[in-house]
Amino acid sequence: MIITPPAQNDYPQFYHTYVSKVNTTDLIPALSDEMQTLKGLLTDLSDEKSNYRYQPDKWNIKELLIHMCDTERIFSYRALRFARHDKTALPGFEQDDYGQLIWGTNRSVDHILAEFQAVRESSIKLYESFGEEELNCVGVASGADFTVRAQGYITLGHALHHRLIIEERYLNGN
Repeated sequence: MIITPPAQNDYPQFYHTYVSKVNTTDLIPALSDEMQTLKGLLTDLSDEKSNYRYQPDKWNIKELLIHMCDTERIFSYRALRFARHDKTALPGFEQDDYGQLIWGTNRSVDHILAEFQAVRESSIKLYESFGEEELNCVGVASGADFTVRAQGYITLGHALHHRLIIEERYLNGN
């Protein structure tokens, strides 16, 4: 089944930054392709590069990858709850609070990428399990309505957003 892009009223305006980065009309292959692109970019990255911060208060690449794993898990959990017609409003999460508890410097980039791949493969299987009815289910998170379909595109857009930051600010000439 092809999972087409969400309508703009399927998610809060704040997330348009992520959804607008997604240039596809089918979510599943795009999720897989983005995972492969990220792995190709970062596999065998040196410790020096993976611990680099382009500003003192910014995450290094390892911490950023762990943030991407955490966020994808949360977004997929939301999609699952919404698809199962769970009407419980879900709270938001504070990425900076999560970030304070990331201890990525003790891990290799390859180990973190393997975790990201496992998380992504789980997300792909979850979205492959949804039919059109589930994709159009609506749930509440962070005080706003989202469709399951939108949650998938937000997941992909979030990863794209951070990969572009990695390319531009961490790897470009460093």
